[in-house]
Amino acid sequence: MRIFCATSQFTDRHLFFLAFIPQFVDPQGVVFVQFIVLGSISVLLNTTADLVVAFLAGPIGQRLRSSARLRRGQRIATGSALIGLGAYVAATGKQ
Repeated sequence: MRIFCATSQFTDRHLFFLAFIPQFVDPQGVVFVQFIVLGSISVLLNTTADLVVAFLAGPIGQRLRSSARLRRGQRIATGSALIGLGAYVAATGKQ
């Protein structure tokens, strides 16, 4: 119940639904039902993604903590990505 109360306070989510879902609503049909169905599908997909992340975070974290080689690889990959993004921003002049 606490999670529901906490997430219901994020107005950006509500604004997203109000801006995104109407693009897929057929005005000739029952608009309210379409909003409910599309919103439910979105909530189901988001919840599924959150659960996958939650279940995989523990084992992946354990594996990273136990393997110095994986931690080193993670640092190299992350550092390379940040350097690449910095080089892209510097080369294109976009800020």
